[in-house]
Amino acid sequence: MEKIISRFNKNSFKRLVAELAGAALFALSFNWLILPLNLYSGNLTGVAQVISDLLNRFILHSNTNFTGTILYMFNIPLFILAFFKIGKSFTIKSIIISTFMSVVMQFTPVPSSPIIEDPLTACILGGIIAGFGSGLTLRNGGSAGGTDILGMYFAKKYPDFSVGKIQNIKTSAIIFTKYQEVQDVIFI
Repeated sequence: MEKIISRFNKNSFKRLVAELAGAALFALSFNWLILPLNLYSGNLTGVAQVISDLLNRFILHSNTNFTGTILYMFNIPLFILAFFKIGKSFTIKSIIISTFMSVVMQFTPVPSSPIIEDPLTACILGGIIAGFGSGLTLRNGGSAGGTDILGMYFAKKYPDFSVGKIQNIKTSAIIFTKYQEVQDVIFI
């Protein structure tokens, strides 16, 4: 029995490390490849990015990236939803992973000049790294919040629901918001 418990704890720890590594890859690709070129992400990260930009431009008059903090604040009501509708274990894991990702996003310096100058190359490489990171997190049973929690909730509540609908609605809102501000925007 002790072997089984020990093996379970060892496997749980390995999975958590993989989930955190995936969250770090996502956050680092965002800060190092996307932000230096003034590109915008999709999903809740993109919404948080737009709000951060608007705060800096119209209220704070600074150049500080608050995307990680705003993204975390968006996730708080989703954690509550997950706790009551999806499960306690999933919620606790999501809080740990989302906290870690938001901290990495908030405190990792954004390079003053782009690491990769070409926007298309930066989008492709950033998308590959972020996608690999997200996949690593999801493959090991974790979630960094946002669309994952909403998707799981709606899929559980409405069996015919497509998770892609949420992503399409949010991405459309981000595109519309940024299009109003600037006419030439690239989204990943």
